[in-house]
Amino acid sequence: MFVSVDPKRDTPERLAKYVDFFGDNIVGLTGKEPQLRELAKRYRTTFGYDEPDRDGNYAVSHSSAIYVFDREGNPRLLMRPDLSREEIRHDLVALIQEDA
Repeated sequence: MFVSVDPKRDTPERLAKYVDFFGDNIVGLTGKEPQLRELAKRYRTTFGYDEPDRDGNYAVSHSSAIYVFDREGNPRLLMRPDLSREEIRHDLVALIQEDA
């Protein structure tokens, strides 16, 4: 599941094209900014928007962490960009073995 924090530009059609790049099992979601703020608060992450330039273009900053959820939809792992492949692999294998 991919959640866009830029609902002004990421329309459902645009999200569908983006997530198709990652595979058939990926779903793209977004919402109104207050909903996205609540979701970010729930998962202790952040996002923000730079001031638009004179053409209306703006940058969006957001976390690059990836959450891994179990089969019941509970967050179980937080994969941060500073983790090595070995650390990520270890955590994923441990979670799979736990759920087996």
